[in-house]
Amino acid sequence: MLVVADKTMGKLYAIRGGHGHGVYDKFYEAIDAGWYQKQPYGNAATFSVEEREEAHTWIDGRTPFPEGHLNVMKSKVKEQHIFVRIMLLSIFTTLMSSIIVKAAYLLHGNMDCKHFPASGSVP
Repeated sequence: MLVVADKTMGKLYAIRGGHGHGVYDKFYEAIDAGWYQKQPYGNAATFSVEEREEAHTWIDGRTPFPEGHLNVMKSKVKEQHIFVRIMLLSIFTTLMSSIIVKAAYLLHGNMDCKHFPASGSVP
């Protein structure tokens, strides 16, 4: 008989704020209560079974972090004029293309590619 250890055994899942506010013993209950929606904002945490009182204190001790503040930069860019957006996009693409080109040259130096970059003639 094969016994598989459950990584979620012995854990409590605390979710604060909004729908699903509470402490859950089962991971699937925490998922149904919105675990993955709350976790990126710091409104969901795990505790061991012995720390049940700390989990309740964590839930009741602080107001939930406002959700959606991670997109502040995105909203600030949307508020800008079209020319500012184009300038930011061009700066970003220039940086990313220079990183890609630098990585290609580093790989070319480490790999023994005799025909890189390829000649302009067709074989």
